[in-house]
Amino acid sequence: MTVEEMHIAVNLGVQKIASFQADNLLAEEIDYELNTAVRRLISQRYNMLGNKYRRGFEQSQKRLDDLRHLVEDYTTQNSSYMGIGYTSRTNGNIDIYRYKFPNDYMFLVNVLSEVTYDCTKEPLVIQEGYVYKEYLKISLTSPQPGYMIQSISVANTTGGVEQVIFGQEGLSYDYLIGPYYSSNINPSLSNNDSFTDRYFDTVATDSPPADGNELYLERVFDVEGDGFQQFTEAGAGIDYAGGYAIITWVNPSTLETLEQISNIAPNLTYVVTRTANPGFPAPPQIRIARTNCKFSQQDDIYAILDDPFNSTSPTGILYTVQETFLDLYTNNTFAPNSVQIKYIRKPAQISRRFGVGCELPEHTHHEVVEMAVKSILEGFESPRYQTQSREVLESE
Repeated sequence: MTVEEMHIAVNLGVQKIASFQADNLLAEEIDYELNTAVRRLISQRYNMLGNKYRRGFEQSQKRLDDLRHLVEDYTTQNSSYMGIGYTSRTNGNIDIYRYKFPNDYMFLVNVLSEVTYDCTKEPLVIQEGYVYKEYLKISLTSPQPGYMIQSISVANTTGGVEQVIFGQEGLSYDYLIGPYYSSNINPSLSNNDSFTDRYFDTVATDSPPADGNELYLERVFDVEGDGFQQFTEAGAGIDYAGGYAIITWVNPSTLETLEQISNIAPNLTYVVTRTANPGFPAPPQIRIARTNCKFSQQDDIYAILDDPFNSTSPTGILYTVQETFLDLYTNNTFAPNSVQIKYIRKPAQISRRFGVGCELPEHTHHEVVEMAVKSILEGFESPRYQTQSREVLESE
């Protein structure tokens, strides 16, 4: 079903075929209910307690087919070395390597890692380095109701204005967190991925935003001072000098625009990089393997690291999840080169204005419409709990 057909189906379900017993629904209201229904359907299918059969993700063909469009692979070699996180009684010093989740991450399925290890259990030769990162904060709070971000501009090397992303009628949140920026800029949900709260006396060191009211633009560079610059020129009637970003807002209906100058200085940090460097040619005892990673709960990780039979190893690297990061635990005999994360991503927001439909498979669209209709009707005339709880029995 297209987004137009889904809107028609919702109106038919609510109005009982042109009876007009309810007020006309705005397109934005229908979009909201459809997106709520999509998120609820994903949670029900992923959670084994969200259905009457008590089966989790991929434990029935129906559930597998419902979510197959959202299963993604993400591979990255960009890790931050967090230092020695623990000293195990059986494995000695435990190192922590941190990897950042993609911005569209929703639910984790599994984790693989390519690892370099010494099969004789001798310490690896490690090469360390570092890179600088700057995070420029962009507020997503509109200066006036109904306005959306049309473009973001930053200063180039001479202090002039350089546009890094643009959308004539406005940019959706899904687009703003996507890989669509120029000038070596990537979006980020966190303003720091190099250190952790364990090394500082504040909980705000690397904490991601608690809501969707801000976004960070990340720039990576090798020489300090090559990050975000300040504007040195003035615009038409507006003095840009001293600012770090120009945010242009647009009313999608009238295309009227407003400009904001961000004077918030970027957050400068550096990332310690650490990779195995056995030399060339590598000694015969040095091996490279792609291995499965094992999840550990935060309250169990240190006890497991002390267990000689279940501790982290090249064939089963332990990992934990914290905020927007994945932490891998190793000792000095092996080091990860990269991780491959299989996950369920966030679906794109359904929007009639921008022509974005439902990303779930076609056979689920009628279920999404039915869930949205029930939610709307409950808002008109009856309590919510009964019908929503019955969805567990009717979901499959």
